[in-house]
Amino acid sequence: MSASLRFAIDLAASTRDYLGYREASDALMDPRGRLVRFTPWRRTLMQILPDGSRLFCKFRSGRRADAEAEWEALDALDALGLKVPQRVFFARRGPDSVVGMAGVPGRPLDALFAEQLGLPRALREMPRLLRHLHDAGWVFRDMYWNHVFTDLEADPGPAAEGPGPSHWDAGANHLWLIDVERAFRPAFRGRRWIVKDLAGLLSSAPSACSSTDALRFLRIYLGGLGPGWRSLARDVANKARRIRGHVTRYPG
Repeated sequence: MSASLRFAIDLAASTRDYLGYREASDALMDPRGRLVRFTPWRRTLMQILPDGSRLFCKFRSGRRADAEAEWEALDALDALGLKVPQRVFFARRGPDSVVGMAGVPGRPLDALFAEQLGLPRALREMPRLLRHLHDAGWVFRDMYWNHVFTDLEADPGPAAEGPGPSHWDAGANHLWLIDVERAFRPAFRGRRWIVKDLAGLLSSAPSACSSTDALRFLRIYLGGLGPGWRSLARDVANKARRIRGHVTRYPG
């Protein structure tokens, strides 16, 4: 039965010593932490490390390809300048696997929206982030507001559109992406996946988000409303309606 254990290259020695893993089974059998998410094939435990930071361990029974994809996507998206959870460790043994990653700061945007916070900033930053991701050939596939975190709840001002997506600035980005296991680089039918990402955000948008806000988002994403924007907007709206009609068995 094949098994492997990998640690992030830049992992602090103190964290590695605390974990104490010598082989894959040590990580897979680690009982420490509090259950924060559960599905029939996956459970996520959170534990607090000695330095006060949070460690999330995502255990899977089967679906090992998802674990491998998540481990690799975390590294690839970080290399694009996007903010994602920091890799800590990866272990697999037979059909079972676990990915350990650091918690991200802040709170999910859907929670902030429910408190009527963060919408102007999200409408300003998220379209540029998404365009940067798509221009690099990647799509997210699980692009919903509960998968986007921010460490800034207060907004410094109105949602000015500013320069187009080519001026995306990693240093000015205050958004983190989590649950990246489904992110990938499609070899074909790329427009379909771009529509899905945009529709995911539209379908999970708060009621306070108006049609004007949605149009502003699209304008920033496209860098202006040039030829073809109406067709894209129509496809996104139709896909968003279908997504809203889905029954989510395991939310979050």
